[in-house]
Amino acid sequence: MLQEFVYANYATFIIAAFMVIFLITNTAFDKKETKLFMRAIIFAIILVIVDSIEWYAASMKEPGMLRIWMSAIGYTVRPLCVLCILNIVVRNKKVKKFLMYLPAVLNAVVAFSSLFSGIAFSYDENNQFVRGPLGWSPFVVTGLYLFILIIYSVFYFKEKNYYEALIVFAIVIAAVMSVVLEMIFGKDGLINVTIVISVTFYYLFFHTQTFKRDHLTKVLNRRSFFMDAEKHRESITGVVCLDLNYLKKINDGSGHDAGDTALLTLTKVIGKNLLKDCYLYRTGGDEFAILCIKKNQNQIEEMIKAIKEEMSKTSYSCAMGLAMCNNNTEKIKEVLDKADKAMYEDKMLMKSIVKESNAQ
Repeated sequence: MLQEFVYANYATFIIAAFMVIFLITNTAFDKKETKLFMRAIIFAIILVIVDSIEWYAASMKEPGMLRIWMSAIGYTVRPLCVLCILNIVVRNKKVKKFLMYLPAVLNAVVAFSSLFSGIAFSYDENNQFVRGPLGWSPFVVTGLYLFILIIYSVFYFKEKNYYEALIVFAIVIAAVMSVVLEMIFGKDGLINVTIVISVTFYYLFFHTQTFKRDHLTKVLNRRSFFMDAEKHRESITGVVCLDLNYLKKINDGSGHDAGDTALLTLTKVIGKNLLKDCYLYRTGGDEFAILCIKKNQNQIEEMIKAIKEEMSKTSYSCAMGLAMCNNNTEKIKEVLDKADKAMYEDKMLMKSIVKESNAQ
C-alpha cells in the first residue's frame, strides 16, 4: 500500500515541495501573488492525500465513514484547485469574488450533504461507488471555471499579453484532458499532478516576467528593450521615444503616489493606442520607448498623434520623438539616440508654446 502510494505520487510531492520552497524564499513577488500560488499548491497536496486515503478505503470489503468523508472532501477540493488558478489569472482584474466563489460553495454543500443523503454519491454494501443525481457537480463546476479561464485567455490575447494568454489556454487544455481521462478510466490522481505542474509553469512564467517588466507599470523594461531590439533588428522600422512631462514637479509637489498615477495614466493611454507589432518599454524614470516592427512612417506618426490627442484629455502631457531605421546596418543605439533627440526637440517646442500662452 505505502509502496504504491509513494510510486504514484512521488513526482507530484517533489514538484510541490520545490514550489513551496521557491515561494517561501522568493521575495521578488508581491505577497498577494505568493499567497495565490501557495494556496493552489496546498489544495493540490490536500487532494493527493485525500485521494490516496480514499483509494485505501476503497480496498475494504464494507463501506465506512472514512471513505465517505474522503469522497466529500475530494468532491469539494477538486474545483477549488482550478479556482485557485483562476484567482491567479484574475489577480489584476475587477471581479465579483462572491459570484466567482459561489459555484464552489454550492458544490461543497452538495458534497457534504451526501454524508447523509447520497445526493452526489454513496456506496453500496460491497463498498462500490454509486453516483447520485448531483454526482457530476464537481465536474460541472470545474468545467465552468475552465470556461472562465478560456474567456480570460482571450482577454489577455486582446490586451496583447500573448504569452500569458497561451499559458492559460495550455493549462485549460491540460486540465480538461486530465478530467476527461479521470472520467473515462474511473481513476483519480491526474488532476492533482496537472494542477501542480500547471502552477509550477505559471510560476516560472511569473518569475521570468519579474525580470522582463517594470514593477510599477508592468510594461517591458530597458533590458528587454535591447534584447528585443537585437532579436528583431532586421524587422524594426522605427523607434519612438517618450518622456512624461513634469514628473519631478509632480513628485515634489504632490508626492510619489501622484507621480505613479501619472506614469500609469501614460502607459494606459499608450497601450490603448499601440499598433500591432509595436512594443512599449520603460527605459528610465520618466522615459519610455516604442519599438515599431514593419510599420511605415505614416502609420507610426498616426499612432503618435493618437497618443498625444488622448493624453491631452488627461491632466498630463508627454513629449515624443520618432526616428526611422534607414538601413539594417544602423545600430539600434544610434536610432534610439536620434529618437531621443527628436523627443527633446518636441519637449522644447511644447515648453515654448506654454510660455507664449502664459505671456498672452
